[in-house]
Amino acid sequence: MQRGFFTTMYRDVPSYASYFGIFEYIKQRKHLVEYYEPENPKQKWLNLFWTMNAGGLAGALSWIIVHPIDIVKTNQQIYKGDKELTFCNTFMKLYREGGFRRLFRGNVMTQAG
Repeated sequence: MQRGFFTTMYRDVPSYASYFGIFEYIKQRKHLVEYYEPENPKQKWLNLFWTMNAGGLAGALSWIIVHPIDIVKTNQQIYKGDKELTFCNTFMKLYREGGFRRLFRGNVMTQAG
């Protein structure tokens, strides 16, 4: 197995679960827009616009949720020692290095991309 394989699974499962949950929640709220009429053919663009924004916001929020796990995974993969680091050991090592902020290093660039 590759280093960080199980941590990738720990990241991907909550990432996709949160993404699709947030996406559906936002997408189903379009009826709250006061001028939205689903039967009006002139408002077909609003459905597309709403869906695209729901996807973008869901993606950004899901990465905020799983970014610390991704940092742990990346550090496991670049570790040069002989002994493999576990998820908990890597998490605690990173937390000791810089606290909670260390786990969110690079999140701004992730959100910008």
